[in-house]
Amino acid sequence: MNRKERRLAARAPGPAPSSGAATLLGLAEAQFRNARLIEAEGLCARALAMEPGNIGGLHLCARIALAQGRTGDAVGLLGQAVALAPRAAILHHALAGAHRALGARDAALVHYRHAAELQPEAATLLNLGNVLLELDRPAEAVPAYQAALRHDARVPEIHFSLGQALATLGRKQAADAFARAIALRPDYLAAHEALVEVLLESGAIEAAWQAGCAALQLGDTPRLRTLFVTAITHAQPTREAPGLREVMRRALEEGWTRAAELARACCAVAALRHPLDPRDDLLRCLLVLAPVCHREVERALGECRRALLETIAAGAPIDSAALDAAALLARQGFINEYAWAVSAAEDALVATLRDEILAALASGTPPRPAALLGLAMYAPLSALAEPHRLAAANPALAPGLTPGLTEVLAQQVIEPAEEARLREEIPRATAIEDAVSVVVRAQYEEHPYPRWSVMPGAMARISLPAWLEGQFPATAGALPETGPIELLVAGCGTGQHPIELARRFTDLRVLAIDLSLASLGYAARMAQASGVEIDFAQADLLRVAELGRAFDVIESAGVLHHLADPWQGWRALLACLRLGGVMSVALYTVRGRAEVRQARDWIAARGHEPTLSGIRACRQDMLALDATWATLLASSPSFGATSTCRDLLFHVQETAVTLPELARFIAAEGLDLLGLDVPPAILRQFRAWNGNAGEVAMRDLALWDQFEAEHPAAFAQMVQAWVRKPK
Repeated sequence: MNRKERRLAARAPGPAPSSGAATLLGLAEAQFRNARLIEAEGLCARALAMEPGNIGGLHLCARIALAQGRTGDAVGLLGQAVALAPRAAILHHALAGAHRALGARDAALVHYRHAAELQPEAATLLNLGNVLLELDRPAEAVPAYQAALRHDARVPEIHFSLGQALATLGRKQAADAFARAIALRPDYLAAHEALVEVLLESGAIEAAWQAGCAALQLGDTPRLRTLFVTAITHAQPTREAPGLREVMRRALEEGWTRAAELARACCAVAALRHPLDPRDDLLRCLLVLAPVCHREVERALGECRRALLETIAAGAPIDSAALDAAALLARQGFINEYAWAVSAAEDALVATLRDEILAALASGTPPRPAALLGLAMYAPLSALAEPHRLAAANPALAPGLTPGLTEVLAQQVIEPAEEARLREEIPRATAIEDAVSVVVRAQYEEHPYPRWSVMPGAMARISLPAWLEGQFPATAGALPETGPIELLVAGCGTGQHPIELARRFTDLRVLAIDLSLASLGYAARMAQASGVEIDFAQADLLRVAELGRAFDVIESAGVLHHLADPWQGWRALLACLRLGGVMSVALYTVRGRAEVRQARDWIAARGHEPTLSGIRACRQDMLALDATWATLLASSPSFGATSTCRDLLFHVQETAVTLPELARFIAAEGLDLLGLDVPPAILRQFRAWNGNAGEVAMRDLALWDQFEAEHPAAFAQMVQAWVRKPK
């Protein structure tokens, strides 16, 4: 049979119907096209009653059944038609599609192969490849897609599907296939997502963020945002790219991730303009949302702050742009807890402004707005005697009250007063008497950790059991299916993590405990602002049994290693975990803290103290070093603020662990290790390192220990393990 004959067979299978049946089928086809399915079905049934073996009628009835959602019926009808016309490619193609819709991929594959042999068209070959890919047979899918492209290379979906198959096989050509799909359809967001993902997996970080940035200017998806954030947080852009500043500003303002995680890249982009432009929307956004973590940006802004202070202290005229800049630097100062260097001359000018403001308040005269901003750049207004009088004086400050000063007063006077009020309402659930707990509490009362300003944007809500099962299939059925999940966050700090949990997951009842009332007051205020309900309590996790409660899930991130004995604290928490419950613990590893140990030895040799002046001096000395460990730590978001820097380099108690120690504890306590929660980049590295071994390898801590020995930065943040307490 030649090509023309095959086409005729495909389009008009079987003998021509009689005139009566033909008329009915013509009417049925018209009704079908007008979406009058019931009428079309009736006419088709009458035609088939006249000619039961009418292939066109069987095909049309199957199409009607598919449109009505009766896929099983369609399979039966198409099966009859194929039996009558086994060389009709169109029938094999339709039957394959129906089988695929039912999930019968093997049957679909058989009929797509028949259709491709009879009439090898691009659409048929594309579907053949897609079924092979769904059957996890990418090596066979690739030639099907390549054959489809030989028939029609203008179809972007074929290039996209080829890219998926190549990516599954780990082939570099996948990026080229996705790029060709995008060239044919620039708004093909799925192809953009796939391109960024394969670039990330190949380690092409710069190309990945550039591709993500370009895509986000064409369209917006949660996946694109996540991929762009993953790429840009591992990069320090060294050149401008079209739209990058706007995309990064959106990422900050809309909370695509925690603002502190974007700070490093935002600083790098801001630094590309010389001198720094205070009108730069990205820089303005960064200053009010996250600590600066870039030595050149910090140095330039410090000089700007000093010049503004001198102008304000001299009483010289100051324009609105300068006042706006002062307000931004005041808000940044409060966020970074005044970690930047201050000269003796600046200290003297700040003292002059403080005296001026206090004298004005004592006399009942509204303080000079510029003086308030000048002081707020260097010290919190909440530290003034009776700071509430500043908020009460707002109307009296007009017309000098600028939007910037209003925001500074809210940040530095009104919000701290609200935190103090909420602090008094927080239950004291246990005594805090352990010697280490007492000194750790004192650190966080002085420096609540971390100070954050904006919650990441809302994510699609999901039940925690469903999320856990997706991450760790072994948790299926472990948590209650109805009623609230009882969740404990042990060591919640300023509340960022429990608030994220409460906003992400449905049906949770969250109790968040911490040693520090200052941190808990901050957490309670942010929870109110985020519109979530969380129970906060002051408690020592070593005495958590005194709460008299059992929990389905317990999370403790970055807390246990601040105990004298992390394992004792873990056991205390396990005693409150229900049988079958799950627990997440994040700990520092010995290898992951190597640079921090170097820094602490260096700090001890120089005698820097964990005070504001000591931390300032330490930061400036480290910023002047060229040592690799110093450069690495100085570019960390934790280096940018007083509380986070103290937590990083000056903590009163820290015990790092090894992965073999972690494995021994899990085994000794009879826990099931569900897996490690690691960043995607590290996970990809690990899979490639161990030859893409199966899921059992992902839970092999001995294997992870070998990997960490070769990749010491793998757990530079922490190692986070999920475990289950057997029933």
